Amino acid sequence: MTESSGTVPNETTPESSVPLSEAIREAVESGKDVRDRVRDVVVSLFRSSEATTASARAAVSGIVQSATEIVKRSAPDNPESVLRNVIDGVTSGLSTVAQSTQYAVQEATDRGQRFASQDLDRAKKDLSGISDILMDTVKYFTNRVTEEAGTAAKELKTHAERSAAAVTPVLKSSVDAVTKHPVQT
Repeated sequence: MTESSGTVPNETTPESSVPLSEAIREAVESGKDVRDRVRDVVVSLFRSSEATTASARAAVSGIVQSATEIVKRSAPDNPESVLRNVIDGVTSGLSTVAQSTQYAVQEATDRGQRFASQDLDRAKKDLSGISDILMDTVKYFTNRVTEEAGTAAKELKTHAERSAAAVTPVLKSSVDAVTKHPVQT
């Protein structure tokens, strides 16, 4: 994906053979269960063994851009509501990934297991990448406010900021759990 294309990569979600772009288009155009469907796509980006934070970051950026373009083309009854649900789906998916990492580390600690230092370093890097993805989402809607004067764009920017702020404590506690986990020697 190129940054300027505004398209979602045509890779498939790990759980299905549906391309990401198609999954997002279907969710946004239908207007049904947008938040949950976007969350599922975001979570699936991190479940693949070949997944990298950079590829997930590019895909989420494409999701947000494509959703915005689809909303403009399809003119749903309440476009701001659809985009709010996309924002909520992205932040919910990222929160789920962060919490899953935290729970895995806590459960391993409870069982007396240790991770190799490179595994913990990767987990910290992934969690940092999730934070970057959240900031990218906020930045995207901040730029839209600059480009499109109007209350709706400002409300979406504010919603993106609040959604990112709500996930920040989850990220922090996940990083803390990874940092405190004993290293395998």
